[in-house]
Amino acid sequence: MRRIALYSHDTLGLGHLRRCLKLAAHLSARLGELSGLLVTGSPWHPLFPLPRGFRVAALPPVAKTADGRYESRAAGVDLATVIAIRRREIAAALEGFRPDLLVVDNVPCGLHGEVLPALRALRRRGARIVLALRDVLDDPAAICREWARAGACEAVASLFDEVWVFGDHDDAAALTAGGPLAGVAAKVHSCGRIGTPAPPPGLAPPT
Repeated sequence: MRRIALYSHDTLGLGHLRRCLKLAAHLSARLGELSGLLVTGSPWHPLFPLPRGFRVAALPPVAKTADGRYESRAAGVDLATVIAIRRREIAAALEGFRPDLLVVDNVPCGLHGEVLPALRALRRRGARIVLALRDVLDDPAAICREWARAGACEAVASLFDEVWVFGDHDDAAALTAGGPLAGVAAKVHSCGRIGTPAPPPGLAPPT
């Protein structure tokens, strides 16, 4: 049985959670019987049904503030502490689950590098590692600077097998010109659009 894990740090809104769920549903429908694990920091995951075969490993939630800072959602817990806890829980969840495939949503190194130890362990074990992105990123120059600060370009080059880009573009080359994927063009694949799960009635965006 295939073992597939998805990771998303989920610090702002529902978009990343919804994308992970729709990708999980797509993989479940396409691959048939599988065992799936969604590693997420979203406090909203209990409000959405899980695709067949998937379960959740919930991380202590972190919020992104209006001025771009991150902070723990738990009162009295500083960010460094919660990141250390999340890093350990991610590594333990993925070590125990032993996925054949890990899909990392949007942020190659995770929040403050929290997923890097798990990526290195999975790479040593021979698991396949994929980065999932949407086709509309922020300003390419800004993303390049952000990725450079986080070591994300090096991580994609050395730890990831492929980059899956979801959206309307059908030309993978157009997604690599001048942006953070320029150095890994051979790994980039345009995957088109997949359906989006609707939130339950009355669900308000998180604050």
